[in-house]
Amino acid sequence: MHFSLCSGKIKVENSFFSGAHDDPINVHGVHFRVVKTTGTHRITVRFMHPQTYGFLAFEKGDKIEFVNHRTLASYALNQVTEAKMKDEYETELTLKNPIPSVAANDCIENVTRTPEAEIRNNQFQRTHTRGILITTRRKSVIENNVFYKTGMSAVLASDDANNWYESGAVKNLLIQNNRFIECGYGDNPNFGAITIFPETEKCEAVKYVHQKVVIKNNFFKPVKVPVVTVSCTKYVEVSHNKMEVTKAMQGKIEGIEVPVSSLNVGTLNMN
Repeated sequence: MHFSLCSGKIKVENSFFSGAHDDPINVHGVHFRVVKTTGTHRITVRFMHPQTYGFLAFEKGDKIEFVNHRTLASYALNQVTEAKMKDEYETELTLKNPIPSVAANDCIENVTRTPEAEIRNNQFQRTHTRGILITTRRKSVIENNVFYKTGMSAVLASDDANNWYESGAVKNLLIQNNRFIECGYGDNPNFGAITIFPETEKCEAVKYVHQKVVIKNNFFKPVKVPVVTVSCTKYVEVSHNKMEVTKAMQGKIEGIEVPVSSLNVGTLNMN
């Protein structure tokens, strides 16, 4: 279930996902590269990934943010007054306010087309990729799900403007009351059951990409450490989680705290 450039609320409940070869649930926007500026109020933007193109992704009144492609920090807000497709990949936008100074390869995101998400009471099992990939700025809740043997992280909050071009910044993500059983068994040694990892060349502490992530009251049966990886996020809470240490993991995990790897995190609250 792939949700791109949606608005409103996405709700997935009481479902069973097994044997998928890609993420069963993927919620994200699109980073469009700015390829041309015309005068003071007109830009041309481009779909950059070959699997996403061919439709008009903007309407009059949509709000957009300009995004630094290296840091993923937004640096200007504007509004669309007119949108016209030039071809299957490029769209010309006329904007309400003057265009800011745009560096080569910088992008925009349509922040109007960003949904809330509620994903609860589902089962994800035996998928080689993630269970859920979620990158949306509106409130998101992932609760009361079972994740069993996902090859990559069961839950990933990413954001990138150089590869898949899947936006955007997470403002308020709650992950609670889930069960993570032997997730993240694949080749990446740094990513366990939950990964919060925007793909930046560098993280600007004054403008973290993600804002607030709360991970609480979950159960973990890990196959690797760290169980949780967090990067470039302003506030992270990891609290009241439980963990079962198998014989294979004895000696790799000390104590009962869920192992967390953090890099460029403003506040990490662990209880």
